[in-house]
Amino acid sequence: MTIRILNRTVAALSAAVILSACGGGGDSAEGRASDPSAQSQGLVYAFPGDGQTEVSTASPVILRFTSSVNVGDAMSGITLYEGGADGRAMNPEFEPVQGQPNNLMLVPEENDPFKPNQQYTLVIEDLPLGGNGTAENRTLQFTTRALHEGPKELVVTDMDNFRITGAFPNFENDNLGGEQRFQAMDFSSFRFQMSQPVDRATAVYGQSVTLTYGPDDTEVPATLLIDGRYITVDPEPEYLDSTQTYELTLTNDLASTYGANFTQRSFRFTPQDTSPRGEPTRLVQRLTVNEPSKLTGRDVNTVPVNGTLLGEDENVTQARADSVIAELGDATVFSRTTPIRLPKGTILKGDAIKPVLIGGKVPAGFGSGEVTMTLLSDATGYLVQNRYMEDGENVSRMIQLMMDVGIATAEPRANGAFTQDLLHIELVGLADIDTSAGVLNVDAVSVVEPDILGQEYGYGLLSFQLQSYEDQTNAPQQIEDAPAPSIQSWTVGNYEDNRTADSLSKSHLYRLGDPVVINFDEPIEIAKDANIYFYENGSEIEFDAYVDGAALVLQPRENLSVSKESNPVDYEIQLVSGISDVAGNNWSGTFSETFSLPYVVE
Repeated sequence: MTIRILNRTVAALSAAVILSACGGGGDSAEGRASDPSAQSQGLVYAFPGDGQTEVSTASPVILRFTSSVNVGDAMSGITLYEGGADGRAMNPEFEPVQGQPNNLMLVPEENDPFKPNQQYTLVIEDLPLGGNGTAENRTLQFTTRALHEGPKELVVTDMDNFRITGAFPNFENDNLGGEQRFQAMDFSSFRFQMSQPVDRATAVYGQSVTLTYGPDDTEVPATLLIDGRYITVDPEPEYLDSTQTYELTLTNDLASTYGANFTQRSFRFTPQDTSPRGEPTRLVQRLTVNEPSKLTGRDVNTVPVNGTLLGEDENVTQARADSVIAELGDATVFSRTTPIRLPKGTILKGDAIKPVLIGGKVPAGFGSGEVTMTLLSDATGYLVQNRYMEDGENVSRMIQLMMDVGIATAEPRANGAFTQDLLHIELVGLADIDTSAGVLNVDAVSVVEPDILGQEYGYGLLSFQLQSYEDQTNAPQQIEDAPAPSIQSWTVGNYEDNRTADSLSKSHLYRLGDPVVINFDEPIEIAKDANIYFYENGSEIEFDAYVDGAALVLQPRENLSVSKESNPVDYEIQLVSGISDVAGNNWSGTFSETFSLPYVVE
């Protein structure tokens, strides 16, 4: 298949075709250039989006209108309800967005936050706008996600049944959640939201999760990612065959952490050819920096990590990437709903947090070093018609993009605390064409909830922005991930005492039931046939191995044994092969380490 990078003229033309299906050329923070009274007035963007599920309880509500909006008018013309429009009215803070007079941010009061597993309704009624008009009345609904941990009723969305609650794409299936119907594409990754957290030990690609095609049910090689209630299946072939019919199956071998088994379900689909004319459209884009978001007013592409342990907006990294490839489906075929993909292995670098601050004030004694954020699967989504404002040449297209990201830091202590996978980051935004510069701009918002030091789940509001280069021919090349991963540390290894320079064991920190964790310097993958061994006094023991960010996690199926004076117990871990980074660079080091747990005196 021939691949092309578009030159300036073709890039502008392609982007214009994509957006023209809805008349989308962008909107202005100062209101529309043409007479607002001659066009519909109202909402052009909302986060969370209408019908969005799995919304973080830490999310604000962000609204953008066709014309400027006054906070006082908004307090009278916008109401947020818990439940339906007949539910309890909340009293959020109404905040203007700096530099964006058309925007508002609604933030729930500290003593009345969003609740998990709860539907909320936003009603806009008789809202005056600065364009000498009134916003079209509108009702939006969204549903918050379950918690990551806590009482079962707050962690699951169904107390009894382990089932699929949502999918992306949803195979145009009304029973898989979401307001819009999205077909599977030849470059799609497949994401499922479940009603209960998935038991990792039961999630085995080729057994409990399969993707096959043809009369002989030929298995498609794929990456399987698991995180809590989220599942991603990312086919290894860059493109599925649009002439074949595929079957994606979750079997009854799949179980939840609460012991509920899944009732087998299969999805048959024929993927759509995203480039029927044989030449995929790929735009070279960059992460912009030092600019305010047109949606949130905050610095774009910064990643704040907030929480009780780290404070508010004090531990922030600036994400950077001079070359990000965005592949678009053929706009002449997909004019109304255009698929988009950012390929697996795309790397975003983050500035070092110096130093990490506890509580936002007290230095932890170390920084993060450079932060690496790697796409663990193809980030896939769709450019769609603006669902809030369909008429008018200045209406932006909307973008809905799902991504899975692995995080690692260069500083080993920070890496041990923060490395992790974050799945199903849902970006909701606007896509505009700047006809004067010939560039496609994407502004989007999401909220991430990283695990902080294993003690709490934090949150961070992402103001994401991508901008394509005007000159595609001379745009920077994407940097290849050439170095192989290397081991930084492991949880029961030795460490050097800063006072005495002695090498001391960390085994006394191990708690029975904990996994043994080996940290690499970048996000990794493990092959199905990886050669990883765990021995107790020379005999192999059963364990489950999985990856979380840059961490290889080895979870013994039975608790390890403490040593006794009369019966010492020694453990050995060997890593031989089958470990690589996301780009496929194989780890080729040696790791054969022994340890024992503290002695019990008899």
